[in-house]
Amino acid sequence: MQATKPTFDKRQEVIKLKEHYELVVKEQHLAELLKDEERNRLLTFELGDDMIVDFTHTKIDRRGIELLVDVAKQADLESKIERMFSGEIINNTENRPAWHVLLRRPVEDENSKPVFVVKNQIKAFADEIRSGSATGFTGQKINTVVSIGIGGSYLGPEFVYEALRTSKAGIVAAGDMKLKFLANVDPIDFSRALEGVDVETTLFIIVSKTFTTAETMLNARQARTYIQ
Repeated sequence: MQATKPTFDKRQEVIKLKEHYELVVKEQHLAELLKDEERNRLLTFELGDDMIVDFTHTKIDRRGIELLVDVAKQADLESKIERMFSGEIINNTENRPAWHVLLRRPVEDENSKPVFVVKNQIKAFADEIRSGSATGFTGQKINTVVSIGIGGSYLGPEFVYEALRTSKAGIVAAGDMKLKFLANVDPIDFSRALEGVDVETTLFIIVSKTFTTAETMLNARQARTYIQ
């Protein structure tokens, strides 16, 4: 009979990492860890030409880094990453590849053609909204967008919005457009998000992968009722 593999949290590499944290790192102040220049060097690196990744404020020491690498090796993380980028079916719940990585490819290739088709369609639609060639149902120019989602479908777009909203280029590109977000199912939050909104000049966007998320679809139905 084939031996059953222990669950991930019961594997020796994971246990050693947890024990090291509890016995050595947990009670250390981050300020002390930051004095270790070799540790800081290991947790800081450049990504491309214009990005610096800094993990130095993560509560981990040099030995912890070594143990964490051991966990990654035991979990066969590198080959799993390769499988994801090659398009193998690794999303077991939906029985399909995790092709979100294609969204980040700067240049179109054979695998990413369908993604670039959709990205170009989105850009074309966004340009039509900005220029006014695509209008609201009464023919008026759209000046407000309400993004309805939850979790990553809400936080991702809001993160980009907050990052760009005060930059000079972002202000110029936005013009007189306003962007609002709705994620909470609390009726008060719904009222706040739609306060002062003119439905004749507003575009509602439902952000969801499956369009079955309960909170998102509840707000979507509320928005439809509000428009009517």
